[in-house]
Amino acid sequence: MALIGPSGTGYSRLHAWLRLGALTLAVLSLSAEASSPSEQSHYLKVKIRPSYQRCLDASDGVTPAMKACMSDEFTFQDARLNTAYKKLTAALDDTDRMSLKIAERQWIKAKGSTCLAPSHGGQGEELVSYDCAVVQTATRATELEERLNDPVTFGAVPLAAANDVRSADARIGLRVSYQACIDGSFANNPKIMACADEEMRFQELRLRRARERQDASVAPSERPLMAAKQKDWTDALDKQCAIRPDASQSEEVDSATCRLLGTAKRANELEKLLAR
Repeated sequence: MALIGPSGTGYSRLHAWLRLGALTLAVLSLSAEASSPSEQSHYLKVKIRPSYQRCLDASDGVTPAMKACMSDEFTFQDARLNTAYKKLTAALDDTDRMSLKIAERQWIKAKGSTCLAPSHGGQGEELVSYDCAVVQTATRATELEERLNDPVTFGAVPLAAANDVRSADARIGLRVSYQACIDGSFANNPKIMACADEEMRFQELRLRRARERQDASVAPSERPLMAAKQKDWTDALDKQCAIRPDASQSEEVDSATCRLLGTAKRANELEKLLAR
């Protein structure tokens, strides 16, 4: 993968160079701003190595030295990305593997567009592009590693193959842990609500991931129709599970259960469509 890398968090310091119009002052600005807590927090989040910032600090603003820092970190992050992609590809079924390939092509295209330096740009723009490639690649590697670390939620293993699914309700994907939570609530409504809230977070994430995979599997022109269908489903669920402002605790439990079952069923519907 060629080193070209993002606008967004972590790049304002580089674009500030261009506004100043003086490369030497801009380089000093880069080192100072990159040491801010928010910048370092972002680097840590996407697993950019501390050695990258140390290398930039030691470059004294010399462009070839800074490029060498960026090239070294890009090589490391690109290897991370390739390793995660290969592992995830091996874990997916044929349908999800194809969705991943499509999503990866889209990401590569977006990165190229985001990080491309102007054809008549100077050294500042070139460094912006190099740093962009580093952070974009690290971000994507982190996303794929997170999918590997949570295979059921992120679709690396078919839901039916998961151990943590209620056998009685496997057809809609409710987990064993949800039933265990309900059994341990002893019909206490607040505890039941807490069980439902926890399971709802899982099912909403499961549904969101299914929608993302669905979008990745169709042409861009078809996505507005998919979004409209999803909105129709959301409106219908809101109506079906509506609750009065002065509802009792039992009615609140019924409403929460209605939403939970509806969300799990919707996620299952989309997963079955994707498996065809």
